[in-house]
Amino acid sequence: MKPNIIMIVSDQHRFCDVGYCGNEDVSTPNMDYMAREGVWFSNAYSSCPLCVPARGSLFTGLHALHHGAAANDMPVRKGLEGIADVMVRAGYDTAHVGKWHIGGIPREKFITKEERLGFQYWRGYECNHPYQDFYYDDDDNVRHKEKGYEPETQTSLALEYIEHHEKESDKPYFLSLCFAAPHDPYRDIPEEYLKKYDDMDLKMRPNFEEKNREMTGMLAGDIVKSLAGYYAHIEQIDRQIGRILSYLEETGQAEHTLVLYTSDHGDMLKSHGLGMKQYPFEESAKIPMVFYYKGHLAKGKRSQPVGLVDLPVTIAAIAGGKFTSDVDGIDFSKALYDPDAFVQDAVYFYSYVPCHAAQLQKIGSWRAISTGDYMIGADQKGKIRWMYDLTKDPYQMHNLKDEKEYRKLRDQLKEMLDGYVQKYDGYKPWIFLLADHGLQEDWFASERHFSGAWGGKMRTRAVEKTEKRQRKKIAKYLN
Repeated sequence: MKPNIIMIVSDQHRFCDVGYCGNEDVSTPNMDYMAREGVWFSNAYSSCPLCVPARGSLFTGLHALHHGAAANDMPVRKGLEGIADVMVRAGYDTAHVGKWHIGGIPREKFITKEERLGFQYWRGYECNHPYQDFYYDDDDNVRHKEKGYEPETQTSLALEYIEHHEKESDKPYFLSLCFAAPHDPYRDIPEEYLKKYDDMDLKMRPNFEEKNREMTGMLAGDIVKSLAGYYAHIEQIDRQIGRILSYLEETGQAEHTLVLYTSDHGDMLKSHGLGMKQYPFEESAKIPMVFYYKGHLAKGKRSQPVGLVDLPVTIAAIAGGKFTSDVDGIDFSKALYDPDAFVQDAVYFYSYVPCHAAQLQKIGSWRAISTGDYMIGADQKGKIRWMYDLTKDPYQMHNLKDEKEYRKLRDQLKEMLDGYVQKYDGYKPWIFLLADHGLQEDWFASERHFSGAWGGKMRTRAVEKTEKRQRKKIAKYLN
């Protein structure tokens, strides 16, 4: 019997902010239950710690240059095979509830049926981050405006779908439930949910730096209040997971429904004095990933490195399906049933285009791998920028890139990293990478849109000058 599969995805939830990883400040009893009674991966990474590229990989099994949404608000390529397409062929009904964010600009656009990558039932939207005054679009792109707390409404919509499906269809279902929280605005949450964390003496990570370093204005305020809101969102997401688990148990569906929880990327929250994401550090790139399938999995922690790009390939395998097109991700489903199963030596992750907030933070383009024990990262020219022993130095406070005693290991890891770079992209300026893959026009369109929407006349003029300069470079490069 094929299982129902519920994939729950949050936005910007870093790996360390769950109880099962030892964080005693944030309350996540349902995630902890899933980890205790299921399987959790301690070395799961976002393929690109930025919303759109990560979500493109999540739904297609492709790295960013291959699916096309290489930076925020660029669309995935038309005609791609998505995980829901695979699931439909495997005999599943498919549904999506919540954030999408791979449809391009503008963020308030409707996502047409042709753009939904195989999802049949639709209660989603492109991108919208107010959490108490929000909307969603239905199958026919009728927009429904709502008040309340968004994750609660989205969970109710998901439960309505499950209940209706059980009555109307004899097929298994694949449900994608994507929350936009705990992404900032951190404190856009009902006051009663905030009070608990506002009253706590929250502990910062050991690599926390009060001093702003390459920060955006988004975290210029009180970081303790930001963290309190962030934790409040996480607790409420956990409660929504609890609602789903309880419903499955009460209706006798738990034994034939696999539930998984993950996130698209993390959040620095001033670890190393930095904000937001697009960094190769653990707080930005490492994500929670936990599977619960009552009575079917070999319970426990898995240390094998896996990436978000691997998840759709794995889901397809669990469902007895397979992508017909070439994909970049691998199937790690055997690790769910065998704790000693070999998955892969390392996971590859990157940030190609320093866009939006990253422009303000002066984040460059980079590539990295993690073996679980070690991480190494290089800039767009291939120069090693970071190397960390993640076992001895989990907070990445001692950069080993210039340590003589690590030279041999550094060379080995760099050779491994270079292999991934050669396979998936290349060491070169990011604007040339976009040109190599025919993505420069989508990038320019996104930049022009947001310069007008957010930046005013001065920002618009600056973007126009930058685009003109970049076009000249691309023309020279292509010729």
